[in-house]
Amino acid sequence: MKLKAIIVDDELHSLQTTELLVQKYCPKIEIIGLAESAEKGIQLIDKLKPNIVFLDIAMPVMNGFEMLQHLAYKS
Repeated sequence: MKLKAIIVDDELHSLQTTELLVQKYCPKIEIIGLAESAEKGIQLIDKLKPNIVFLDIAMPVMNGFEMLQHLAYKS
C-alpha cells in the first residue's frame, strides 16, 4: 500500500526538489498534490485527505503552523 502525500512550499524550486527526492528515495509514497501557498495547501489537504504532508514552515501570509490550525481534515 502506498502512502498518499501532499507537498506545500511557497518556493517553486523547493517544491520541485522535495517532489523529486520523495519520488527517488521513498517508493512507498505517492505525491498526490503540490501547493505553492498555505491557502492552496488547505484546499488540497481537505479535498484529497493525504496520509503525509511535507510542509514548509516559513511562508508569507500564513506560516505552516497557522495553516495546520485551519485544516478541516486531520487524520
